[in-house]
Order: sequence, then C-alpha cells, then structure tokens
Amino acid sequence: MAGNKIGGIKAAKKNLARDPDFYKRIGSIGGSRSHECGFWSNRKLASTAGVRGGKLSKRGFRLVRKDDEFVYYVDKANGKELKVPWERINA
Repeated sequence: MAGNKIGGIKAAKKNLARDPDFYKRIGSIGGSRSHECGFWSNRKLASTAGVRGGKLSKRGFRLVRKDDEFVYYVDKANGKELKVPWERINA
C-alpha cells in the first residue's frame, strides 16, 4: 500500500505491469458485490430506518400554543404535550 503520491504512482505502474486489466477486474468485483448486503437487501429495514431518522430532529420541541400563563410544546420524540410556565421561559 502506498504511503504517499509517488508511492501510489509506482504501485499503479507495478499493478498494470503485472496485469493490464487489474483495475478493471477489481472494479468489476466491487460492483458485483455491492448489492448483496446493506439496505439494498432489506427494503423494509431501510424504510423503518428512514422513518425513525425522520422523526428525530435537532429541534426537540414544537410550539403549539400560548396563553397568559403557559406555553405549550409538543415533544417530537414521543408526541407528548409539555406545559411550561412563562416564568421559566423568561428567566
């Protein structure tokens, strides 16, 4: 394995000298094996993971409504409503 750019060029020349189709062969191996695992093989798992990831958010709460005493939020993770007094927000 090459440690720098010059070593990489030397390694590529050596690989091509031994086998002119070296990069074509290893590229076809990688392309033919790439669809045997991961989300491609289990569409239901991919869908479930997408749904779970979509529900998560860096913003954990969504403002629902305000009144004179409280501010109401919905926790996006579990859908529960939170009631927060104005004093806590303005403090």
